[in-house]
Amino acid sequence: AALLHLAAILNESHEPRRVLPEAAYRAAVATGYARVTLFLIDADDVLGAAVSVRSDGSEDPRLIAVLADIGPAPRPIAEAVETGRPAVFRDAANTPALAPERWLAPAGAAAVLVVPLTLHGRKLGALVFDDPDPDAADRIGLGFVTEAARWVATVVGTSRELSREKANREKAQVVLGTVVQAATQANTAGVLSVIADGVGQVLGDETTVAFILDSARPGRLAVTGNGAGAFALIENLGNPDLFPGGLSPLDGRRGNLRTFYGAALRSGLEGIDRNIGRLLIAPLRRASRDIGWVVSYDASDEPYEDDPKRIVAALTAQASLSLHTALLLEAERSTVNRLEELDQLKTSFVAAVSHELRTPLTAILGFAEILAERIHDGENREFLEDIRRESSVLESLIANLLDSSRLEAGMLELDLEPCDIRRIVQEAIGVVEHG
Repeated sequence: AALLHLAAILNESHEPRRVLPEAAYRAAVATGYARVTLFLIDADDVLGAAVSVRSDGSEDPRLIAVLADIGPAPRPIAEAVETGRPAVFRDAANTPALAPERWLAPAGAAAVLVVPLTLHGRKLGALVFDDPDPDAADRIGLGFVTEAARWVATVVGTSRELSREKANREKAQVVLGTVVQAATQANTAGVLSVIADGVGQVLGDETTVAFILDSARPGRLAVTGNGAGAFALIENLGNPDLFPGGLSPLDGRRGNLRTFYGAALRSGLEGIDRNIGRLLIAPLRRASRDIGWVVSYDASDEPYEDDPKRIVAALTAQASLSLHTALLLEAERSTVNRLEELDQLKTSFVAAVSHELRTPLTAILGFAEILAERIHDGENREFLEDIRRESSVLESLIANLLDSSRLEAGMLELDLEPCDIRRIVQEAIGVVEHG
């Protein structure tokens, strides 16, 4: 919801004075911190406070004034930006690295979390979360706060880019909308569909396909447009004979956006679709690895202009993170489901084994009772009592296993009653002495 709201704000205005307070406010609401202060690196490469917003949406000019009096950004914030690593201060007021800066007292901060903002490897600044509750850093997970900082960095970076690229505003909004929508998808199918739609809008082609790579082969995919010849084309992308220059898009120079045009392309694709006059292939990359591709094509053989190609490159670069996240979430869900299945199997196994062990144990205890009525001499009687005692211990262990199964199933009922502690301890000592 925060991402969609920010997208709407950017759709109306990309001016920093409108976007930055909204981004800080949405980060505060999403994470639960009392206040969020946004530090940005300006054109002169100076890190300074840009805006400070409370979780109720009100700006905090007093804190900005205090930070302005200090001059350069507080040292821990500058270090976090420089190193690219978050910094957590659970007792900020008594932290030597922070206290000398004179900004904590008027800010009323106890817990302080500094998260650097980066976009495409470029340092933008830092997001500083603070709260009067010293337990806030433990209550709110670092991973979730880092995720909030990531989309704030996206918003800040996009805002700056839109300010510089007014001429491409309409298509740049397509990029933003695609990235925002992709980030809200919880599965790869949804992300692929959003990417295909976005690239299709930018290029205006008849058909656009986005797919993931599975063992270097096309896997799950999404198609927008008329889809003519899409499946046959995707299935043959690994054939270098179909493309001018004899280089398959899925081999060799990975990571580069590539385009093909005209008669040479039509000739290569004759057995698939001769109506393809131009074709663009853009990688979806994460951690220097191709996780998927976007293929867009049209009957026109008019070359793609540079601006749309640059926008597609930016869109796919941004959306790749959402696709990678969706893949990780699906893998995590699969792992969780498998662990739940294994846990259920374990519980069923323990219950079954416990019941199976009880049957022979009951026989042992029964025959021991019969022998107890017939054996009265000292040594044999002692051996018999050992059998009965150890069998009772085993019976207790089996009962505990059954109890653990009932506990996991939520079916265990406690039966509280008095017990003889002295007798229990003596029996335990007797077992050790016998061993």
